[in-house]
Amino acid sequence: MPRSFYQFIGGERWKDIRLALEKISVLSSDMPEFTQRGGMIQFKLVANRVRFEVNLAATERAGLALSSELLKLALRVNRTL
Repeated sequence: MPRSFYQFIGGERWKDIRLALEKISVLSSDMPEFTQRGGMIQFKLVANRVRFEVNLAATERAGLALSSELLKLALRVNRTL
């Protein structure tokens, strides 16, 4: 299995480089709709606290297993792509 490279990408740059990144896994970003677009973990600021959403299908596709304890803390867990 090839090694994966995980990188944080924020803001509007995602639109410009999304096609180039389809072959690598991007773990996290603060970009709106990141998890709906195939990203794994999206950070959000809610009531001055950093929270997160998870795209479980994307993490599993990358070979990552997230603990149930971590998933309980997520604002939302998307199980389908």
